[in-house]
Amino acid sequence: MTIHRKISRLDRLLPLVLTGSAIGLTIISAAAARPFVGIVDRPFTDPSPYADHRIVWRRDNTNPAVTAPIDIVRELRDTAAFLPPDDHVG
Repeated sequence: MTIHRKISRLDRLLPLVLTGSAIGLTIISAAAARPFVGIVDRPFTDPSPYADHRIVWRRDNTNPAVTAPIDIVRELRDTAAFLPPDDHVG
């Protein structure tokens, strides 16, 4: 398979899907937010896909509006609390 084009905007991808020129991957909230007649979306199953995400912020920013979400992300990472129950480690 050859990838001819990478499209990062859903509003550009969906018209191509409608014409049969493309298929795409998206998150469930994006698919639900823009339902199109004629487009099918299905979840991945067994095993579920893993996407590597990053959170970025300015190192010297001590604003609680920045540090509080970072603390939550760290806790989720350290406890694997974001994983389904069967996937918890230790």
